[in-house]
Amino acid sequence: MLIRRLLIALVLLMSVPFAAEAQTLVDTTLRIVGGRAILTSDVRIAKELKLVPSSGGKDEEILTDLENRMLAVAFIDRAAGLTEPTPEEIAERRKLWESLIGSDAAARLAAVHYSEADLTAWLRDDLRLEKYAQQRFGRDADPVKARDTWIKELRKQAGLK
Repeated sequence: MLIRRLLIALVLLMSVPFAAEAQTLVDTTLRIVGGRAILTSDVRIAKELKLVPSSGGKDEEILTDLENRMLAVAFIDRAAGLTEPTPEEIAERRKLWESLIGSDAAARLAAVHYSEADLTAWLRDDLRLEKYAQQRFGRDADPVKARDTWIKELRKQAGLK
């Protein structure tokens, strides 16, 4: 009887750390796009830092924006003849972002563990995407529709709905 109680106690004690560990969720892969993972933390960062148009929306909308962005950036990385944004353009975009996010921009970056270099790279890619869209779709009768059609084609090629 005593041995049985000791065994039960031992089993219970051994299961406590595993149960606590199983409840701790650090990050989850939501999608793989072009060989790169989009994590739950990416959605949280985009939402907190207002990095995508749907930042105020549902997580699924933010995920779609992140997918579209990854596909478009990968495409323009392969494109030739794009001019890089100047440091002044990136600084101007940073000011625009700060006006959107508010006076606590540095605190928000720190809270989501997003570095200055990460933000600068994001803003640089924003500008690169805008320049590409202007070059490719700027003369279309409906440039927004043309860009949306392009994104749909990129999603189709990547096997995304």
